Amino acid sequence: MTLLSLEGQVQNEVGRREYWRRFESFAGSPLYDIFVAEIEAAITQNVHGSVVDSRQQTREVLTRLEITHPDLLRNWDNEELAGLFGMTMWNVIALHPDDWCFYRTIGSDGELRGTQYWRC
Repeated sequence: MTLLSLEGQVQNEVGRREYWRRFESFAGSPLYDIFVAEIEAAITQNVHGSVVDSRQQTREVLTRLEITHPDLLRNWDNEELAGLFGMTMWNVIALHPDDWCFYRTIGSDGELRGTQYWRC
């Protein structure tokens, strides 16, 4: 039940930066519950040694939810939704009973482009 950086540092299930306050108020909402179910399904399908890619999962889940639950997405812009999905994925994986490692992809502009997770 640990999320580890490549350097072996244990990560908290909720970050400390200011933008995580938004996640804390989002947690427990109907959309959060759907995100958790989608992430748990992706984790269940993940075999040891393969990667769960947050960017790919975000794109797939949000595209599906635009069709199945457009009412829940109405009050959010895509960037907010992607951020909240990513934070939810981090939280769910950090609380998972298996140990997970991660690698962040950073763009040339210094912005986070995605996180890859795998059981370690």
